[in-house]
Amino acid sequence: MKRKVNVSSLREEITSLADGLKIRFKDDFIALALFGSIARGKGDEKSDLDVFCIIDNLPGKVYERKKLLSRIIAKHVQRRFSVIAKTRSEFLNHFSSLYLDLGLDAKVIYDRDDFLKRKLSRVREILKETGLKREQQGGNFLWSWEKSPKTGWEIDWEGYRELAKGRRV
Repeated sequence: MKRKVNVSSLREEITSLADGLKIRFKDDFIALALFGSIARGKGDEKSDLDVFCIIDNLPGKVYERKKLLSRIIAKHVQRRFSVIAKTRSEFLNHFSSLYLDLGLDAKVIYDRDDFLKRKLSRVREILKETGLKREQQGGNFLWSWEKSPKTGWEIDWEGYRELAKGRRV
């Protein structure tokens, strides 16, 4: 039988990780959250730890920032992990579909000035406004609309809007 793994069972590693990121990035370290199966309380010993960070002054190239963060995370986390890291500017200037999942699942571990908590609260408001619902089918999650939009649409930090007929994002 697979042993359940959740955020509480990894508390020591996660606290150590947050401390390590604070030491390395100092004031540039804005937020740390976990998402995915472990954050949802559905993980087991084979589940990887999905890490989301907001850190200013990261290397511009995604490969370089992942390499940097992977070295730090590996010192604190004793399991497979994936990491997504954004600067505050990147996070604010591009509304990724990942943020919808974070709004539902993220377990915020560190959040200087409640920046991420406020933004995830906004994501939950947007989900209510749009009527978007996440459903699990097998091992996958799908998003569905309570009422499908008639035209193109977009979601950003301002919210949801339908686009003029014929205009697509």
